[in-house]
Amino acid sequence: MTTRFLRHIMAGFFLCLFSAFAMAVPVAPWPMDGHDAQRTGCSSYPGPNNPKQLWEASIVDKPENMGIIGTVIGADGTLYVAEDNALHALSPDGKQKWTFTGPISSSPAIGPDGTVYFGSKKLYALNPEGKLQWEFSPATPHGETIQSPVIGKDGVIYLVMDKMYAINPDGKQKWSFCPPDLWGWRPPALGVNSNTVYAVGSDTLYAINSKGTQIWSTRGESRATKGYKSAPCVGVYDENDIVYLSSAFKFPTTCSAVTYDGVENWKLNILGKYSVNPIPSKTYCVHSNISNTICQ
Repeated sequence: MTTRFLRHIMAGFFLCLFSAFAMAVPVAPWPMDGHDAQRTGCSSYPGPNNPKQLWEASIVDKPENMGIIGTVIGADGTLYVAEDNALHALSPDGKQKWTFTGPISSSPAIGPDGTVYFGSKKLYALNPEGKLQWEFSPATPHGETIQSPVIGKDGVIYLVMDKMYAINPDGKQKWSFCPPDLWGWRPPALGVNSNTVYAVGSDTLYAINSKGTQIWSTRGESRATKGYKSAPCVGVYDENDIVYLSSAFKFPTTCSAVTYDGVENWKLNILGKYSVNPIPSKTYCVHSNISNTICQ
């Protein structure tokens, strides 16, 4: 055999080995609040036709606790359950693996490498065994707490407190973003290609690029009446991002769709008077969780 032929064989072998390894890497079935960084709330797995309870676990043992804040599922089936004073890791059969004690205000999120992120006035990073890897503590002027973070494909964590922060997987701040006089952040969502971050603050939807620079912003109606109140969720239309939001607090609730370039494409009044998070479906409908209403 010639040297060139052997090189081709070796290259093909390593390519097949790498492809097999990549295919074998498990994927977390529900790694963050809303399932994914777009907050679609849609799983790729079908649910049971006839659901039956397999087990139950009691983890909120203090009457003053508010209860469960959020639950995510890791690639190995571990459930990470957040309550206001602790994060619990449960095995798929409901047995407790470990508990990390501390104040929590957000649903946890799992990074591509299995690191678990959560927090309150600090962002904590734990490895799958529950060991603290690092913590990030911004100097917030009014004691704001973390809302549910989302994680990009590159492992960058996006969260809001007094500002929007992008945190690298090693715990170092990548950038922060905050327009003047902004208040009332909602949890962010990422565009489908992860190049754009969408977030609502002061009734305004902001689009921010991956370097932390504002691309555009658009306001809802006046804050005295409606305005954008929900966390955004992101769908795809004609291969571009489309952002769905809702207004709230006075009848009727309004469901809105904003295009990738900041134009409100449509707005529809629906029954109810509370803020909801719309959920995009593959048929380009938007399902809200008010009175089984469907906006289309």
